[in-house]
Amino acid sequence: MSSAANWNERYAGNRVWSGAVNPTLEAATAELVPGTALDVGCGEGADAIWLAEQGWRVRGVDFSREALVRAESAAAERGLARSCAWIQADLSAWTTNHSYDLVTCHFFHEELHVRERAWRAAAAAVRDGGVLIIVGHSPHEPEELRGPPMHTRFTAQEVVSALALTSGWTVELSETQRQGTGAHAGMRADVVMVATRRTR
Repeated sequence: MSSAANWNERYAGNRVWSGAVNPTLEAATAELVPGTALDVGCGEGADAIWLAEQGWRVRGVDFSREALVRAESAAAERGLARSCAWIQADLSAWTTNHSYDLVTCHFFHEELHVRERAWRAAAAAVRDGGVLIIVGHSPHEPEELRGPPMHTRFTAQEVVSALALTSGWTVELSETQRQGTGAHAGMRADVVMVATRRTR
């Protein structure tokens, strides 16, 4: 089954996520001046909608049409329809000719070749002086905690290596702890990469 079919099936039932912004995104953007943003793997749109509430002009892209219908509806309910645009695409092949001040990719847990392809497209979309944020569940979390399969998890260093983020970028890596909620209760460990493209 394709990634789009998998995610459409998952989103076909009840709401999957809480609708709240990911705390790592809130923290990482606290000092940024709102501009244009791209949310890769946006799901039901919580992060993109939160960014729009902070004054960003946001595009969200995802495999799942089901998820994007929910995202569009949620944005409209909050009066943010003009600040958000939604794109359905196969993220294993998707690219964009646009560039953004902020590109974020939170909890994109796919097979290695899919996630690395999506990460490369995300990095390529960051304009000079812009910021790339990639966050995921750490492979060092206890296996008994409910979450994505271990083979779809990654370290921040693996992201840097996959993207060859050396010259031209300032990179910050960290692993943060947070309290999970609902079905994902327990102390969660997130890997965080925040990279700023230097102005040429």
